Amino acid sequence: MAGASWLMTHLMDEAERQFSSLVELQRDLHAHPEIGYEEKRTSARVAEELSRLGLEPRTGVVETGVIADLCGEAPGDTLALRVDMDAFPIDEAPGLAWRSRYPGAAHVCGHDAHTAIGIGVARVLARVKAQLKGTIRFIFQPAEERPLVEDEGERPYREGVRAVSAAELMIRSGALEPDVKAVFGLHLWPALPTGRIGIEQGAAMAGVANFLASVYGRSAHGAMPDQGVDAIAVTAQLLSMLQLISSRQKPPSEPLVVTVGTIRGGDRRNVIADRVDITGTVRALSSELLRNTVPGHLRAMFDGVTSAMGASYDLEYYPLIAPVMNDAALVQGARAAVASVLGGQAVVPDMEKAMTSEDFACFAERVPGLYIKIGCTAPGQPVLPLHFRGFRFDESAIKYGVAAMAAIICDRLATGDRDGLEV
Repeated sequence: MAGASWLMTHLMDEAERQFSSLVELQRDLHAHPEIGYEEKRTSARVAEELSRLGLEPRTGVVETGVIADLCGEAPGDTLALRVDMDAFPIDEAPGLAWRSRYPGAAHVCGHDAHTAIGIGVARVLARVKAQLKGTIRFIFQPAEERPLVEDEGERPYREGVRAVSAAELMIRSGALEPDVKAVFGLHLWPALPTGRIGIEQGAAMAGVANFLASVYGRSAHGAMPDQGVDAIAVTAQLLSMLQLISSRQKPPSEPLVVTVGTIRGGDRRNVIADRVDITGTVRALSSELLRNTVPGHLRAMFDGVTSAMGASYDLEYYPLIAPVMNDAALVQGARAAVASVLGGQAVVPDMEKAMTSEDFACFAERVPGLYIKIGCTAPGQPVLPLHFRGFRFDESAIKYGVAAMAAIICDRLATGDRDGLEV
């Protein structure tokens, strides 16, 4: 809202005032990482911080999630900010005084910073709530990195194939009810320098599907291959052909990644293998490509190769998460809002498309969504990738993330009334 531009000028100052305590919070969370559905200490800290602001957090949502509403002084729309809290199941590299104290868990995807940014946004908006019309719902979600098993009765779950995301479970628990009008999310982004905010039109993250296939041949002595059907040889042909899906069976302008992650087959070096199990993942920025085109080509390839070589197969293909699609109207408003607080140079509208996925897409499929990327690499420092056990980031990114997200929300909910502004 142009009439609320005076409010925008105060947001970065407020983010600066909160900065040191937010860094302390982030470092505390970093030292005590908890993986999906085990974020008990983390959610307790989040609830404590929200309670200090006078909010009434709802805890225990999908095990460890936290939801709280911050109400402005006037009625209006409800907007949601979704923040992920969980750590990654990996041992952290040494080097930090606040390194993970828990073996097998580390915040190498920045979710500790996301949580601190979410708390920072709540603090800033609580100070200006007299100028807000409507409600901000804070959704602190567990287990972004760890899907749950979908109930399939007697059928055993096989890792990485069929699952339901924590975001979907949060939605089923009422996170968007009643009548949330838009949802916002964020992620640290090492490819961007600190102070820059990526706000992309269209796809911000890829969708993902998983597949599992079993190729069946016929066992024989390794010295008499003609008496058997070599499931490994059949699989080798399939592996070569799978890459044709991305290189030859879709438009070059549509990004697609087909990755086979595991292959297991055979019993002994001198026995023709009668079975090979394959698991893989598919990433795409198009739901049509992910949900219809790819599985059709997969089945056609498996049909043709196994038929030609005298084998058979089973194939299971499960779309898990849709691409994260940024709503056009939210993008336009967010770019203007961030520019008003951080300057026009801070907004990065065009970026290399990310083929990683995020279950924030579940929220954005229900209501208009916007997912922004927070630059976190200091000038002159190397870009350290997410999920790297030695991941580090410029802590100044926290204050820029707070200011950017607070501005985006204020732009939509600010009344334009100066009275009651705490500065």
